[in-house]
Amino acid sequence: MMKKLLALILAFLMASSVSFATANSESLLCCVVPDEEQNYLAPSANYGFDSSVNVSALKAYLASCFDNYITMIDISSFNIRRSNANISALTCLIRDEMVEYFNVNIVSFWGYINGACSAVEVEYKYTPAEYAQKRIAWDATVSEILSGIMGNDSLSDVEKALLIHDRVVLLCEYDYQNYLNGTIPSESYTPLGVFINRKAVCQGYAEAYMYLLGKVGIYSYLCSSDDLNHAWNIVYVDNAYYHVDLTWDDPVWDVSGRVYHDNFLRSSAAFAESHEANDYDTTPTSTKYDSYFWQDSEASFALVGDDIYYIDSENRTLNQYGKGTLCSITGRWNAEADYGPGYTWTGNYSRLATNGEDLFYSTNDAIYKFDLDTKTSEKIFAPTHSFGNIFSIFGFVLTDNTIKCELFTSPSFNDTTKANYTITAPLTVAPTPTITPIPQPTPTDTPTPTATPTPEPTPAVYGISGAITVHSSADKSVTIRLLDSNGAELASSTTDKGSYMFFAANGTYTIEVSKEKHITATYTVTIADENVTQNVELFLTGDIDQSGTSNITDVLFLLKDVSSGTPSNAICDVDGNGTVEIIDVLLLLKIVSQ
Repeated sequence: MMKKLLALILAFLMASSVSFATANSESLLCCVVPDEEQNYLAPSANYGFDSSVNVSALKAYLASCFDNYITMIDISSFNIRRSNANISALTCLIRDEMVEYFNVNIVSFWGYINGACSAVEVEYKYTPAEYAQKRIAWDATVSEILSGIMGNDSLSDVEKALLIHDRVVLLCEYDYQNYLNGTIPSESYTPLGVFINRKAVCQGYAEAYMYLLGKVGIYSYLCSSDDLNHAWNIVYVDNAYYHVDLTWDDPVWDVSGRVYHDNFLRSSAAFAESHEANDYDTTPTSTKYDSYFWQDSEASFALVGDDIYYIDSENRTLNQYGKGTLCSITGRWNAEADYGPGYTWTGNYSRLATNGEDLFYSTNDAIYKFDLDTKTSEKIFAPTHSFGNIFSIFGFVLTDNTIKCELFTSPSFNDTTKANYTITAPLTVAPTPTITPIPQPTPTDTPTPTATPTPEPTPAVYGISGAITVHSSADKSVTIRLLDSNGAELASSTTDKGSYMFFAANGTYTIEVSKEKHITATYTVTIADENVTQNVELFLTGDIDQSGTSNITDVLFLLKDVSSGTPSNAICDVDGNGTVEIIDVLLLLKIVSQ
């Protein structure tokens, strides 16, 4: 009987071998490594993807995967056709539109040669704890910059772009010392340098500005020149494109409170006067703002309520945006150290600041408060020092109700000016007295006490982790899922790294590990106030002898098991129905013949 059965199996094997010998190119997986020099894309109707791609849904899905530290992200459901254009669009979407996920680095894209992109593989630069700490600082800085701007419908896009431009320049300084030393850190090329380290180079300034403009609904993209070794922004406001270069509006060495506007909303013709090269985007043609009033200001514009204020450095006045002059600003900045007794610097070096309620400006020797109600100025601070009377105030900012004055003999600072000639003092502005009427007592009913519910404690979270062993080919990529006691998925990951990690509260969970052509494995784990280690492994379907391949030897083993009625292991149940029988042998034969 056994000989007849074996002969039948061998005949089936020979007959079926032809049917599984070919595969079309649609089924051949390939890997594409992203271009590190990928050009920045201008915003478009679908960000450069095929029109069938739902970009907003894709972005939300990627964000969820990044939040859960998934390394191999399945994107097959989005039907992203594998093409250079789509891969470029996907690269730019993650890099330009999801900048807050600065811990993500794209490793490669997986897809079929003539088909769709199936997955994007990423790695993470920081641990979850490190990223969380940096993200808190990032979000706090972004909120500070956009305070009073985001959601303020009284401001035009031009005004929003102007205020964000000034606040970034105020916040950040060019990483000049590292530039001179040839030691610029990688973070200085990113918004991370602006928002957290507060030092950056041109690419960091430009990416941060693009991100912030996007938060308030203003389109922009990055522009660069190899000849200039420089990058900046092209911004779309007031129905036209304009060049904006924050880096060149924040010259070195840094002077606190100094903000230039020579490179804000310029046409390509005007921009070329300073940016002399022929290898960059010249889309901006509108000359509307080429000679605008803000170019006469070397201080930041300040927002109080819905009104914007600024210093006209050329005419030495404090002004309200669109409403005229508020007061004159006098002062002469001593130039004796450079030119001799009696000389002063031409120009006005006053800086403007606000605490959100009042305006404060500097002159050569003092800080003044301007009362917006009475339209009068009051001296509130005059720094005392032993530097000598040839020192004047060239830098001034107000941070956390602290006045910071930077004094020097020249408007051109050097690498030690701030360290040696900065004076700080608390802001002490007496509030305007108000007459408060004495309240008359009124009878009140004794309130009925109400029970205050005790808040539920937040459950502690522990780690579930372990090694992943795949007993098959060199491709170790598996899908691993964390399920609750009802079978609902809590988290999932596709990885080829040989290990996994999930986080969960106390309870009993199921770890499910799967891979195409492999037997799905499940493991039950229980968390009880401590981390849990659960190693997992996968076997190739039909690999009964666990050699790493399914072949005729496994068929013979399975025949023996069916004959004896004693399965060697769970792998023998090829069809997964809970029993080992002749149908499993036939299925294994088909697998082996492929």
